[in-house]
Amino acid sequence: MRVGARRVPWSLRRPWRQGGAAGRRAEVAPAPCDRQEARVPVIRILALLLVVPFVELILLLWLADRIGWLTTVGIIVGTALLGAFELRREGLRCWRRFEETVRRGELPTEPLFDGLLILIAGALLLTPGLITDAVGFALLFPPSRAWIRAYLRRRLARHLHVSIDGRSFSAADPFDPFHAEP
Repeated sequence: MRVGARRVPWSLRRPWRQGGAAGRRAEVAPAPCDRQEARVPVIRILALLLVVPFVELILLLWLADRIGWLTTVGIIVGTALLGAFELRREGLRCWRRFEETVRRGELPTEPLFDGLLILIAGALLLTPGLITDAVGFALLFPPSRAWIRAYLRRRLARHLHVSIDGRSFSAADPFDPFHAEP
């Protein structure tokens, strides 16, 4: 079965076969696909992957010219070691919070989100460079991570909309799916 030039997946051809109670048909609405909107994040990510290493290299060469190569390499190695130590400490703290939240019977959304930010911080701290180290340390320390988490929550709230079985869930708090909109 084809719609336009795309092949429709089998699960969309027979929506009543998608889980749920027997005899109940799931409402399946294909997501609108605007190819231009889908390209914008990809272009931004590719630009970051090309621009950031170039800027990092220029900054490292400038710093090496100002304070010397040995000191520059020492700064890079020192930030990597300090970052690895802090990463381990914050990762264990986040894991303990995750276990505590699960033990209380709550959804561990905040510890999981913190764990994702800590993982990104680790990747940035292992990448040699001053800008990536600064962003990695910002993601690693709890006060700045809380600010970044709140910012990302607000940003997700503007773009997130979930509808299950005709009930629309509020995007005001994307990490609390139990507050449904009427």
